[in-house]
Amino acid sequence: MRRLFHVWLIGFIVAGCGSGSWKSKPTLADMERLVDELKQGGDFDRANAAEALGSLGVNGTAAIPALLSALRDENEAVRRKAAAALLAIGPNVAMLGDLRQCLKDSDQECRALAATGIGQLGRLARKALPDLRRALEDPVDRVRETARQAIGKIESQSHKTGS
Repeated sequence: MRRLFHVWLIGFIVAGCGSGSWKSKPTLADMERLVDELKQGGDFDRANAAEALGSLGVNGTAAIPALLSALRDENEAVRRKAAAALLAIGPNVAMLGDLRQCLKDSDQECRALAATGIGQLGRLARKALPDLRRALEDPVDRVRETARQAIGKIESQSHKTGS
């Protein structure tokens, strides 16, 4: 009987322990649970939920509002993972205001990710050019470089379309 229990326990662990299996490969069916965890979990769980939502790519679009809120989280890792997730989901003009605010984040990784995200929006992010130009004065090389690249993308797309 004891051996049977051990076999069952090992099988249960290998199968993913039920509800936590999204942590290895989330699906759209996991989105509601991930958004809830992003909003209400502990620091570690919120950061992992943000990362998992980002792994959904363009299919994670419905999570954008929760990820934008997470950009203002008190935990640096949560903010970083939320910014990275937004980049993975892809450009969406609804992100612009929050990404502009994120350029002022105390964490250099968040600032660099924000500049990259703004650059992904191309000409739609023209309003952010003053913020990006201020980021050229950032004390961190990576932030300055991503801001420079974002400005280049926005300006080149604006010139191509004549706007």
